[in-house]
Amino acid sequence: MYDAYICGPMAGKTDLNKSNFAAVKRYLFDFMHLTSVIPHDIPPHPHESINHKCPENFRRNPSASHAECCYLRGDIIVLLRECRNMYVLPGWNASNGGRLELMVAAQCGIPTYFVEHNALVTLLYSPRANLLPYPDGHVNAKETRS
Repeated sequence: MYDAYICGPMAGKTDLNKSNFAAVKRYLFDFMHLTSVIPHDIPPHPHESINHKCPENFRRNPSASHAECCYLRGDIIVLLRECRNMYVLPGWNASNGGRLELMVAAQCGIPTYFVEHNALVTLLYSPRANLLPYPDGHVNAKETRS
């Protein structure tokens, strides 16, 4: 079980935005002692048999081993089964997967916190920065559900 799932834009970003995801993951662990998971660490949903293949109309990168929907399906399964909260990176609203993950979390009652852009910039350039948490214990975040 993870304390948090980190959601955010990946497609079209350098290194699939892994540096931003990793910065928030590192901060949650180092300063808040929360375990978290990022989509980069979640394997794609497995196909049931060799006859079931990735839907080609969902494959943006022809050289990828799976279509985006296979990864997203695996991510949502982990979010629902193994995560207590969700943290959302800036730019989520331009991400199909990010919007879907946020909708799933909201409809399933998973508390969701938005990481502000300024906090992310600080974490990227000063990973050991001691950002003060809000009274609810979450760093530079706005709660959408309780």
